[in-house]
Amino acid sequence: MKTRESLLSGAVMMLIGGMAQIAVAANPVTYAGEAALCAVDAATVVPDLIGNGLVISNYQTQFYRIETSSELLNGWEALSLKTKVTKSGNAFNWGTALLKLDGYEGKNDALKDNFNILLEPGPPAISGTYEGTGELEGVTVQYYLTPYPISEYPDPVLVEMCSEDPPYCEDVDCDFSPTGMFAWSMSGVIYDER
Repeated sequence: MKTRESLLSGAVMMLIGGMAQIAVAANPVTYAGEAALCAVDAATVVPDLIGNGLVISNYQTQFYRIETSSELLNGWEALSLKTKVTKSGNAFNWGTALLKLDGYEGKNDALKDNFNILLEPGPPAISGTYEGTGELEGVTVQYYLTPYPISEYPDPVLVEMCSEDPPYCEDVDCDFSPTGMFAWSMSGVIYDER
């Protein structure tokens, strides 16, 4: 028969073991960087004027080069974006962001975010969460975006970030005119539970 002390000791060990697992899972890594708009899929830009209170509907795929202080979070993002602006002035963005990271070549190895954003007046500030798929399953990335300050057009830092064509442009007709013209400052937290 186990003594009271050995049962208590066992319970304490289980509690400590559980806390260690929590500590490992909750080991966040902060990062900061930029997401430079390098190209858009020319074929997907289709603005429409529609009735029933909807003024503009736009469908576009944008290609961003993301470079951050974390080696894990560098790669190419395809942002499939839909925008609506209503007669009352409300603007909405929704769609999917698929980030293919440098060094992860598998078809399903990516970070993905399905987003739905009400655009508020003033400078945009956007936040969201990427979830890992494939080899990146178990990786969660929280991000916060604000407009990158551009002092000259085109911005040489952004042009350098976009010096290679996005891999997505092998399959689509890309328009490179946005290169060096727009970017987001990006920061957040990475949780890697793999």
